[in-house]
Amino acid sequence: MEQLENKKSYNEINDFLQNLPKNFSILQEEIDIEIQMAYFERIKNFKKNIKIDIEELPIKIAGLNISETPEEEKKDILIQLASVDDVKAYRAIEDFNKDTNVKTLKAWSTLALQESRMMMESSLLDESQVFISTGMGGKGDKLRYFIVGFLNDEIDFTDAQKNLLLKEFEYSLHQHNSEIEEIEFKNNFALITALIPIKEPIKEILKNAIDECIALGMKLSEHFLVTNVKKMEIDEIQQFLNEQIEEDISDEDFDDIPFDDNFDDIPFDDDL
Repeated sequence: MEQLENKKSYNEINDFLQNLPKNFSILQEEIDIEIQMAYFERIKNFKKNIKIDIEELPIKIAGLNISETPEEEKKDILIQLASVDDVKAYRAIEDFNKDTNVKTLKAWSTLALQESRMMMESSLLDESQVFISTGMGGKGDKLRYFIVGFLNDEIDFTDAQKNLLLKEFEYSLHQHNSEIEEIEFKNNFALITALIPIKEPIKEILKNAIDECIALGMKLSEHFLVTNVKKMEIDEIQQFLNEQIEEDISDEDFDDIPFDDNFDDIPFDDDL
């Protein structure tokens, strides 16, 4: 049943992507999904009025840059500054983002900077924008994905197999204005980081590449794993595959659903 729900989630996400308005903004940086969720949840649960007056800007900016200000208070200030349609607020967030060495605040201020930028662009264009954020970020109108393919016989890739897989994936991705950022081979796994335009059919792109590899004699599994939440370690990948096998065995009604339908849920935040 979980596989069926995952397939439903994928279809819902795909429908959303295909109906995106022209004006949308993709978070470029890779930010832990838990931090993103905390940021957006904090906006929704903000106890005080999130809006601040222009007259309050100097006080808020000063508080942001004072080392004695608690981290949690700085998070609130960043949220408040991001809600102000003023270039001074934007520059204050931008400067703080450049200077801070605190990992959480770096991520928090990156999200605030994106929100502030969208606030001003929406004001200039007189139309709202959709903000799309994922754990792995993106570039331009492309989302970044982590893709895992693997050999059925669980032996290491040979050099010939590595070259063939790279060639076929590059070709398939290129046909859809997509690109490989990084590829690594570990044991019988091919780990690919790729940028793919948000409206392109990712499953079709990957399936075409895999089918070509198989047609040319490579014992590559027809199944694959793809996520835009984070890059996975080998032990995480292996655990996922083992759990998938157990689910397939325990639920005979869905034996024919391959796990390339199991997209991790993509967190879209379009209410900002």
